[in-house]
Amino acid sequence: MNKILTKSTPNAETLLISLLEDLCYLYEYDENKSKVIFNKICKELSNMGIVSKKSYNDKNKPLRKFYKSILIKLINTIRYNVIDETEEIIFLDDDNSLADTPLDLIKVIKSTNTDEPLIETSTMNNLIKNYSRLHQDFIELEKIGKGGFGKVYKMYHKIDSMIYAVKKIPIENCTINKDCFDKILHEVRSIARLNHQNIIRYYNSWIEYDIYKAEEKELFDSNDSIDNISENEHNDLKLTLFIQMELCDMNLKEWLDKRDEYENFDYDHSKNIFKQIVSGLNFIHQNDLIHRDIKPDNIFLFNIYKNKHIPNNKLDDFNYIIKIADFGLSKQKIKKSVSLDKKLNLEDLYEMKKSQSVDTGIKNMIVKKSFNKNINNTYDTSNLGTPTYASPEQLDSYNYDYKTDLYSLGLIMFELFHPHKTFMEKQVNIQNLRESLVFPEEFKFKEEKLIIKKLLQKDPIIRIDTFEILRDYFN
Repeated sequence: MNKILTKSTPNAETLLISLLEDLCYLYEYDENKSKVIFNKICKELSNMGIVSKKSYNDKNKPLRKFYKSILIKLINTIRYNVIDETEEIIFLDDDNSLADTPLDLIKVIKSTNTDEPLIETSTMNNLIKNYSRLHQDFIELEKIGKGGFGKVYKMYHKIDSMIYAVKKIPIENCTINKDCFDKILHEVRSIARLNHQNIIRYYNSWIEYDIYKAEEKELFDSNDSIDNISENEHNDLKLTLFIQMELCDMNLKEWLDKRDEYENFDYDHSKNIFKQIVSGLNFIHQNDLIHRDIKPDNIFLFNIYKNKHIPNNKLDDFNYIIKIADFGLSKQKIKKSVSLDKKLNLEDLYEMKKSQSVDTGIKNMIVKKSFNKNINNTYDTSNLGTPTYASPEQLDSYNYDYKTDLYSLGLIMFELFHPHKTFMEKQVNIQNLRESLVFPEEFKFKEEKLIIKKLLQKDPIIRIDTFEILRDYFN
């Protein structure tokens, strides 16, 4: 077997082509279309001098299949004996596919890396720039944000001439750990099943290698990893998950800041925004999901008259559609409120680390208060999501249900109906609400005040939910 897989023999070229054949099938499941794609790629590689013409001839297909079977057995043997002796061996017998799941396929891809690769890094860079889906279909315009696990870029699509938000999530170091890989795919699976006008629209997703600039390499902090993930400083190629979504104009935090800066509070606009947020969150909960990171940064505004003339009779209207986004921390919904005597597990604590845009003073105050109740000191209390908007039970590291989102909703409702002149003023008011439900004296909306109080109850069981708000407040 060593002779078959030796780089110096022509058989290494056949092994490369056999892997490429299955990669094409991963992107296009139609066998005829996949074959056309495969042949075109091989011709390009042949023109570049990377492979010979005879290596991808149909006559060699049985040989390529034989090589793949050897490689799969080798990978499973090593995986069983070295990586995790308790893990079940996966035997893949599918004639068309190299792996049953994307995780298995990525493991195979990564297992072929050696100290002396068949393709030099510089050549690989050129291949990605010229032939990857991202670089063939999109033009990167600018980085516009950072969410759970990844960064978001503004991208121009060459075919439809539309501009999208594309999230890039490096998965290179998570491929051996199935739980880590599932967490990364969770965001895709969550937004793909949620079709609602008040939830960010999902278009597509795919996995391929991408080139990372020097400043992009340290996406993860070493403390933020389940497996102590650390980036290879010399590696600028990473296997990446791409999520293509609709592009919005701004987030709610930016909108609130502008409104407060120009003292342009409008009651009807605030009520319109709140209703749309409630509608979107109600749909999320109806689909058995908990968002777990509801905050102004994760709520976006889409201008319905973008690049269009606004009719004169609509100039004073609120011409935005609200979109809830960033489902990186979302989780399967627990349908009934649970007792607060069960602690959250460490995996959930890790997931809460991914969002940290909070003032240090507020953060320290909440953490100190929350972890003074005989909580196990081995829990990491330094980065628990976004403490400003997180519910008490979420911060206390207890099990919680979908009503954790409602507490966050209450604080957002307060911001919508109470402008602030300074950031510090807002933080103090939020702190007073969190501690003792004390409102500023100038808060003048009685009905809204009652709803906020019901949403900010420390006992989640007695909090009102989105269905009640839609039924009683907006009708």
